[in-house]
Amino acid sequence: MVQNDLGEESLGYFQAAWVISMTYIGFVLGAMGTDYFPRLAAVIQNHDQANRLVNEQTEVAILLAGPVLLGMLALAPWVLQLLYSPEFAPAATVLRWQILGDVLKVVSWPLGFITIAAGRGRLFMFTEASAVAVFVLITWLALPAMGIEATGVGFFAMYLFYLPLVFWFGYRRTGFRWTSIVLRDLAMLFILAAITGAAGHWQDWLGAAVGLVAASAFGVMSLLRLARMAELGGHLGKLAAAVRHILKS
Repeated sequence: MVQNDLGEESLGYFQAAWVISMTYIGFVLGAMGTDYFPRLAAVIQNHDQANRLVNEQTEVAILLAGPVLLGMLALAPWVLQLLYSPEFAPAATVLRWQILGDVLKVVSWPLGFITIAAGRGRLFMFTEASAVAVFVLITWLALPAMGIEATGVGFFAMYLFYLPLVFWFGYRRTGFRWTSIVLRDLAMLFILAAITGAAGHWQDWLGAAVGLVAASAFGVMSLLRLARMAELGGHLGKLAAAVRHILKS
């Protein structure tokens, strides 16, 4: 659709934003999934344990991905220039919308594993296919009016639809509900991301300033929380201890 309606140049913008959006967040989620899925499958019949594990995984995913999401949102135009060339500047708007979608993706990702762990493969495929259908439909409807930006809006709409869907299936299967901590973290991250995206839409340098401050603050909080949660050692634990000392002094 992009190529037919807008041409090959716009298709290149879309592809550039898509590759970046899929790659950087995939590292975080992929690494976590290798440990998370077997643990969830082992306790899926115990609803209390399964729900606790999903909430814990969601909390850790937000803390790990939050600073990266905010940093990418702040530096989207420069990341595109660094990885591609200045000619890809129009893709920054698409990338910003996709990063907002990634905020919802990070939260929906642990929930999506409930259907797989429960052995409901067909239901999982239905939820995935439905989300992609929303992406295609919104893009198709918005493309004539919004141009290449429609692909980013469609990506965000996909996860705006997908998150309540997998939450509903999780609630039906295990009685799942988010904890107040997860809801607070999600609200904080989404508000910061929305403010950064709006500032960047107004002016790139303003978005960079707002986003880097937000990413730094969220990163400090994440380090302190993760250090307490997992008793992390090594360089990460030392960094968390140093930040805690600075904040107390």
